[in-house]
Amino acid sequence: METRCKATKLENWRVKLGFKGKLVVDSFGNSGGLCLFWSDEVNVDLLSFSQAHIDVRICHFQKPVWRFTGFYGHPRQDQRCHSWTMLRRLAGMSKLPWICMGDFNEILWDSEKLGGITKNWKQVSDFRETLEDCGLEDMGFMGPNFTWCNKRDGDAMILERLDRASETHPIDNRDQKSGGRFYFEECWASEQECADIVLSSWQVGASTNSVDSILRNIKACGQNLFWWNKRKRNELRQNIINRKVALREASINIRPGSWNVINGLGAQLDDALNLEERYWCQRARVEWLKSGERNTRFFHSKANARKARNKIIGLFDNNGRWWDTSNDITRIITEYLRELFRSSSPLTYELKSVLGDFQRRIPVTMSHFLDSAFTGEEDKIGQSVVNACLYVLNNGASMKGLNRTIIVLIPKVHNPSKMTEYRPISLCNVFYKAIAKTISNRFRSVLDGVISENQSAFIPGHRISDNTIIGFECLYREAQSRGTIPGFRCSRAGPAISHLIFADDSMIFTKANTSNCSEVRKLLDTYATFSGRKKRKLFTDIVDRVWNKIKGWGEKLLSVGGKEILIKAVIQSIPTYAMNLFRLPKTLIIEIHRLCNRFWWGSIDKDMKLNWCSWSRLCKHKMDGGLGFRDLEAFNRALLANQCWRILKSPNSLAAKVLKGCYFKHISFMEAKNRPASSFIWRSLCWGKEVLEKGLRWRVGDGTSIRVYTDKWIPRQSTFKIMSLPSLGVGIHTTVDHLFSPSGGWDNRLLEQSFSEDDVKAIQSIPVGSRRCGDSLIWHYTDTGAFPVKSGYWVARNMEEQPCSSNSGLNNSNSWWKRLWNLKIPLKIKLFIWKGCFDWIPYSGKGSGI
Repeated sequence: METRCKATKLENWRVKLGFKGKLVVDSFGNSGGLCLFWSDEVNVDLLSFSQAHIDVRICHFQKPVWRFTGFYGHPRQDQRCHSWTMLRRLAGMSKLPWICMGDFNEILWDSEKLGGITKNWKQVSDFRETLEDCGLEDMGFMGPNFTWCNKRDGDAMILERLDRASETHPIDNRDQKSGGRFYFEECWASEQECADIVLSSWQVGASTNSVDSILRNIKACGQNLFWWNKRKRNELRQNIINRKVALREASINIRPGSWNVINGLGAQLDDALNLEERYWCQRARVEWLKSGERNTRFFHSKANARKARNKIIGLFDNNGRWWDTSNDITRIITEYLRELFRSSSPLTYELKSVLGDFQRRIPVTMSHFLDSAFTGEEDKIGQSVVNACLYVLNNGASMKGLNRTIIVLIPKVHNPSKMTEYRPISLCNVFYKAIAKTISNRFRSVLDGVISENQSAFIPGHRISDNTIIGFECLYREAQSRGTIPGFRCSRAGPAISHLIFADDSMIFTKANTSNCSEVRKLLDTYATFSGRKKRKLFTDIVDRVWNKIKGWGEKLLSVGGKEILIKAVIQSIPTYAMNLFRLPKTLIIEIHRLCNRFWWGSIDKDMKLNWCSWSRLCKHKMDGGLGFRDLEAFNRALLANQCWRILKSPNSLAAKVLKGCYFKHISFMEAKNRPASSFIWRSLCWGKEVLEKGLRWRVGDGTSIRVYTDKWIPRQSTFKIMSLPSLGVGIHTTVDHLFSPSGGWDNRLLEQSFSEDDVKAIQSIPVGSRRCGDSLIWHYTDTGAFPVKSGYWVARNMEEQPCSSNSGLNNSNSWWKRLWNLKIPLKIKLFIWKGCFDWIPYSGKGSGI
């Protein structure tokens, strides 16, 4: 932070605090000024300094040399960009491990500010990009959540976290190693030796199938596997080293006939590296990256970062006192969980009430259903497990030992400091899950009759999103009824019409020309920025989560194939839940696309790579020369279209009934329109419904519900309608059933008299039979007629896609791209060839392609 002091005053402070040395940047008047104190245990070498920073190299006795920078961000918003430029320059001046600490005068998250107007998103985004370019990672904090206050009371008070510390690489690992619990390694599954150890361990005491015998077998098996793995890990490391040395020597001393030896050594090295990759993959908990191109460094760094993140450094107790020792933290957690799980002893009347409830709600067939037999055919070990579970289910044996769980604490907030900010989750073992799942499966067939319609969980076909729709509409109507949305009613049942809907309490008069319109736009943008009244503020958490996934320095260790999987499987799935019900603002989607594009092309030594093409081009299908990344706007529209499809196909669902009562009482869902004073969800659904209109048509059954000229029923893309004009034989209101012959097929004579040749061929291609079911709406672009989000996405993409130029004639050669992506070679090689096809491979001395 700024000292606002001269060197003479800071010298007095150095003496009082007992430090050995100091570096001072004098204040300028009543502002600015920096100071760095250090003790006699370290040696400090000055690298550079200015009015906004002090950069030093620190050497501690028998410890690695590292770098420290004290930094002060410019207090003025319009000058802060110069601070970020200087920070980027400092990042490129040294390769030493680096900690940058100070008052940056900027926040990273909305939660780091309390009170006042919403922070300008552009400022936050610039700060994030600067930290990403510099490879800096926020180190977190202990204590109060905010470091600055404007010292005002009431609603005028503003709190912010402006001071922070960031690092490029871990500098000192102060964690003490502690004994961990037993884990089964995924890489063991491919080892025959592992299977032999399990089989030999399970034979001890395997004569009975009691619970105690099973527990003894598990304990013995775990101990034997633990010591075997310890020996195996050391052998694996040495094996990798030996194989590399042998392969290098064989490649140097190559002779006729030695190629088979080289291939054999290479295969053995691949097997060893695969085991090492799977070992670190399991510890990194990266489920989205199943297997790939030796991302071992990434998995290793992820595992280390996860271990550091999972450490609880301290907790506040109920009295607000901070504790940071292991014993005190254990005591606070134990007391909290003991109080959480404590309950009073059940009484007789409570048990009778529960039993009476069962008699009222569960049918008589339930008891017969619970008595059905349970059987299983497994191998020797599997059969003993099945028998132990059956012994508990059928004989009521004690589950002591089986129902022991591991409680994990899931943080509810960033940097939790209280036990109430953790969510305890119990991890049950396989035995308990098997027994509980068996019982729950017995109940599954009757849950539909037990759980009411307004409960959208636990029942197949019910969705939690239905409750979200209902809850949102209820809140919207409640706001109208309480007068939160003022106005007057045109009818008794209609919504209130307010001037706020049209003008938001403002009227702007100007000449109708480009320059004046541009000035009005700037005025409105300025108001939205400083007032915080932007719709995108509701969804800024999505951008925060996307940036949080890609900002880590660990992701820079990913191969190019790993980056593709990360973007597709993780980053682009983050906004999916919100996009199911709401139309995300276009500016927010553009920001997410920009972050993904920036991450895909990456950076080297803090310099951004050249973006060889637009993000829209990368979103093209792989068979069309793209990479198949999602266009989030089209995906958002497809997800909303899927909700519309469900409303259309499940009109008796509670959500469909609520929406029908609000917006389309006397018409069909497809005829409903967006109207003033509609809720945000309804406006979003109307936007998504446009995708359905592009591919929805009737499947002919009995033909009584389909009008020949006005409805879509012809299996022909784009219009799905009859192109001929109405005739005397077939009028404008005629239904399709009038086109059938008495024998059950099409009346070909009537068709030829009434329609053009193209229409007749299209109609005759529709199969009909003598026994007809009712007409139904189907999705044209699938064989089953169901609406999948994937098909809707490509329709939405075609609705919004603009033709883009190409440097290669390969764009339209689907067969070429199919052959490329089907090659049995590493993904990074395929991507290299893909870049070469578009001349996107730079070479020394020139930025163009080869």
